[in-house]
Amino acid sequence: MQGRRFTSRMEYDERLGCVVELIGPGGALALAWHIRFEPPNRLALGASGWFLRIGPWRLRLPEWILGSGQATETADPAKPGVIRIDFVVSHPFLGDVFGYAGTFQVRREAPPQRWPSNG
Repeated sequence: MQGRRFTSRMEYDERLGCVVELIGPGGALALAWHIRFEPPNRLALGASGWFLRIGPWRLRLPEWILGSGQATETADPAKPGVIRIDFVVSHPFLGDVFGYAGTFQVRREAPPQRWPSNG
């Protein structure tokens, strides 16, 4: 099976008061997450809304357009830096419309001198 590359960036958005995952060119699409730790090694993530980021503005997109997401991230203590992610997007009218599952190698990088502004 051939691997696929997926790049996103997660950061805390003070305006929204939660962690957001920035997706697409320049992070124009943002998915707001509520995150809960489940001992001993799992994070449960529930999407709390999609936003279109245009400069300093945040346009909330209705759930009936893009749906909602649920994810779990599980660390394997035997493999440091590797996590398993199970993710599904469900639409209120169409049911489960997108998802993925697999293991990912975490790569940490020092932030640039100045992150692009949240606006």
